[in-house]
Amino acid sequence: MNNTHPFSFELAQNWQEYDLLDSGDGKILERFGKKLLSRPYPQAFWAKSAPELWKQAHARFHADVHDFGGQWLTEDNAQKSWHLRWDKIRLQTQLGASQHTGIFPEEINQWLWLQKQIESAQKPVKLLNLWAYTGAINLVATQSGAEATHVDSSKHGIGWAMANQKLSNMKDAPIRYIQEDPLKFIKREARREKLYNALVFHFPRFETENESAYKDFLKQLPELLEAINAILDPCLQCLLVTAPTCIHPNTCHEIARALTNKPPQTEVIQSGQIASLEKSSGKTLPRASFSRWSARTNG
Repeated sequence: MNNTHPFSFELAQNWQEYDLLDSGDGKILERFGKKLLSRPYPQAFWAKSAPELWKQAHARFHADVHDFGGQWLTEDNAQKSWHLRWDKIRLQTQLGASQHTGIFPEEINQWLWLQKQIESAQKPVKLLNLWAYTGAINLVATQSGAEATHVDSSKHGIGWAMANQKLSNMKDAPIRYIQEDPLKFIKREARREKLYNALVFHFPRFETENESAYKDFLKQLPELLEAINAILDPCLQCLLVTAPTCIHPNTCHEIARALTNKPPQTEVIQSGQIASLEKSSGKTLPRASFSRWSARTNG
């Protein structure tokens, strides 16, 4: 039986801390907790469905290619950081130099999938989390029983991830933080003959997320995938590839295939996109591409 599924189109899981309220005029209006944020979404060429709602926005991101992508415009003394909760995990949302807030709500689909894979594993899970950003998946994975290694070259991102761990009262969670270029780290782990039986491969998040921004990263993929293959346990449990929507699901799919290369009867693989459902008009806006791979269990 071939367990390769056609590309899927999923709706993001509901979360009480988040709503996509409206879209239009190249922007989206979102609720993070009690705060309403307006951010760019260039493909939203249509008119806003609920223009009166936008007047309630607490912050608006103004894109500017001459200013590291732009800046958040808020009222004087406005709150720039606040906390959100998912399950037992607390996460810090922050308005900084980027339009990204530290949380990607559409990733909850991946958190739930990863939870299931770890909790059903027949052996201890050692997860490698690459370009791990603010580390939400570390917390999901370790809460489910895994050990996690968080690798990112950003000192700011690692500090943020450690803050999320502290906020979640998970100071004893088995998370190792590595501030280094992931490729260099992977090659060093291979020399040490270290192996991981679970992998999360995030595409790095850039301020401008279009295909041209990822040109150099995509050129590096063959070398990167060869290096990763050297540190994956032959008894791999699960693998997740996530990317912004400018990266086609087929690219995520082929990354997963290159890193697994298992007989079809021994695996389950699903690739596609996740979309958020807009409350005002019911539009579905793609938010992420992905590929999920898991070892097929008997029965």
